[in-house]
Amino acid sequence: MNIKRILAGTLAALTAGATMLFAAAASPASLGDYVVTDTNKITSPLIVIGSSAADATAYPKDVAAAADIAAALAGYATKPVPGAALSFTVSGGALVATRAQNLYLMQPFSEVKETFTERDLPTLLASGEVKNVKYYQYLSLDDQKVDFNDNPEDVTQPVLNVLFDTGETAYTYEIVFPSGLNASEVAGQSINLLGIDFEFSPRPSDLSNESIVLYRGGTSEKTISTGENFTFTVEGETHTITLYSVLEPEQEAGYTITCADLAIDGSSPEKYCEGDLIDVAGTKVWLRRVSAVHGGGMGYDYAVLSAGADKWTLKAGEGVYRGEATTPIEGTEDISFTASGDLIYKITIPYKVQDETYLLEGDSFVDPVFEAFKITYGGITPALDDESFKDKITVEPDGDMVVLTFTNQDGAKTSKAPIAWCNTSSEKFELTDEDENAIITVACNNTATCNITEGEYFIVRKGDVTYILQYTDTDKTNNVSKLKNLATGEIIDASNVTGKFWVGGYEFEFTLLNSTAGIITVDNYAGKLGDVIDLVTEQGATITLPNSSSWTNSKYLIVNITEPSYTDLASNTITLNFTCTSDGVSSVRVTGFNTSDNDEDNENTYYLTQAGTYGHEIIDDASIDIYTSEVPSIVGVAVGENPVISAGGAVQAPVLIQEPITKLDNEVGLDVGSDLILIGGPCANKLVAEVMGLGEGEDCVAKFNEEVAACGGSTQLIQEYELANGKKALVIAGLNADDTRAAAARAMKNDFRCM
Repeated sequence: MNIKRILAGTLAALTAGATMLFAAAASPASLGDYVVTDTNKITSPLIVIGSSAADATAYPKDVAAAADIAAALAGYATKPVPGAALSFTVSGGALVATRAQNLYLMQPFSEVKETFTERDLPTLLASGEVKNVKYYQYLSLDDQKVDFNDNPEDVTQPVLNVLFDTGETAYTYEIVFPSGLNASEVAGQSINLLGIDFEFSPRPSDLSNESIVLYRGGTSEKTISTGENFTFTVEGETHTITLYSVLEPEQEAGYTITCADLAIDGSSPEKYCEGDLIDVAGTKVWLRRVSAVHGGGMGYDYAVLSAGADKWTLKAGEGVYRGEATTPIEGTEDISFTASGDLIYKITIPYKVQDETYLLEGDSFVDPVFEAFKITYGGITPALDDESFKDKITVEPDGDMVVLTFTNQDGAKTSKAPIAWCNTSSEKFELTDEDENAIITVACNNTATCNITEGEYFIVRKGDVTYILQYTDTDKTNNVSKLKNLATGEIIDASNVTGKFWVGGYEFEFTLLNSTAGIITVDNYAGKLGDVIDLVTEQGATITLPNSSSWTNSKYLIVNITEPSYTDLASNTITLNFTCTSDGVSSVRVTGFNTSDNDEDNENTYYLTQAGTYGHEIIDDASIDIYTSEVPSIVGVAVGENPVISAGGAVQAPVLIQEPITKLDNEVGLDVGSDLILIGGPCANKLVAEVMGLGEGEDCVAKFNEEVAACGGSTQLIQEYELANGKKALVIAGLNADDTRAAAARAMKNDFRCM
């Protein structure tokens, strides 16, 4: 069978004092990369464990490891939800998100997507080889987040932004050489880093296990022989460099270098050597090559010159120097080289922010070291006050009343429904309107549980559909009660003959207790007798008013608004606490939001939850608008060469898994047609033995040791193999059963290193 080993773990980590680097190669970004779902099942991958029960101790541990992996895979099993799609797409970069997890407000970037690899950014972080040494690139973001961070000076009210604060790490860039790079052997060799073609210095003395010099070619380059000119233009002016002569090779720090006499713009020739940057009218010209085929022979000696070039010097413990600067780029001082002997295994470049930087929507943080990539903030969806996706709930004073505006699940909007009246004489709230008509907020039945008299208000609810009604009048002749729907203004006839009435197509029972006095009772929320009836908004938020059956007039009125239920986030309950004084409703105290801030004039307060519920309070008016949605707002942040972020796509919802995904190795083969996750080593799982190419009679333990050593480990192997049918098999195995469980536990966290 044609089986090709294609990867062996992610970024290798060195233990303190170790001289062996764990193997690193291109890898899945997460277990989610294997997941393919249908309506009610995962169609890929299958998890396969060995069928042999010869080892009664080991076998249950392999089963447990498989169960752990299955649980992790379930978290990636999602399907797009049709309808109003809320998500982000990006070109020229990759989102700070995974298939299973979006980025939410106030959430650190690194919590959602800690490290970007070649799989995420195939151009920017492409792997490659230099002098037959494989290398890989990784980019990690830090703990920045989108929030009402401290505002930029020119912004007058709180706005969402990303704050890169002074001294914080903005990102960490890593170059990994799994087998080790001998820097002294790569002089003049090419390497592509962050999508830029670099060349190691042609001078071996510039290269060591703690210092590397890299050059980037310019926009104009030419090879010239003795007596020839290199002509280029700087800001409209033409400049010329003439190769006067190539000098005899000389020694520098034990290495041979070649120099030449160059005449710049007709000046007297001066000596320059390979690797020098020559400043011509502010433009750097790189003397890339100097060659003397034989001493001074015309037509044989030549030089390669590149105008518009640049140079970076990476020095461990000092920083990254650009061009001929004598001080490093500020913020790069924590650069480190992981090396042993002459070999470099990893170069780590963290960048610490030097100047406080705010990203408003559409802004980018540009990598200040290589200027190769951007971190871009593209906004949130739905937007904070987007009424096409959000409920708008308003609670505000209206004279001495506190009134409520909301839209119910039927899309019917109730405007300025009375909640309570501030009696300025007693300085206490009463659950009435200003004409002292009571507001009944509890569930009744159609006996005499509640006496609702003419003028009073009550709530009806069926499922999550809620309306506020007012009993306005009684037709005493026909025993018909008149009920006003505050959402639609409709007058509903409730006939005592049928004992029923309908609101929004929903049937309710009622009893006319006294037609002369005008008293009714209703079965307004079946089965919930005596409970407060929560009002439910169109997007699923609930509004809880005070309990009218236990209410005692109070200086304070509390209204609670609870966000809809979310899959990934906890729902906040927002509490509005109004105060009644002799002057009326004087203020509202707002709690339950995650963050808040005032505008510069302290006239407005703006509130925010992690799910994106947004509040706007006008302080002097004691009024507040609250915008909330059944879908939490997600944040669009991307990293890449030039990320362009757009809202759109499909909302991902969990798939209820109803089909098994775990098999025994005697139930399926490698040609099953889906990706496989194989648990256990070649001694326990015959598919693992097959994928590793274990020959008949060959020692399975020796084969495991061979494979795990090849990926830089000793006891735990996490290795992906490409199968003949184009599918992949991820082997998770240990030297013993405990090692297998440990490897599975790491794979659950998307740690794919061999150990």
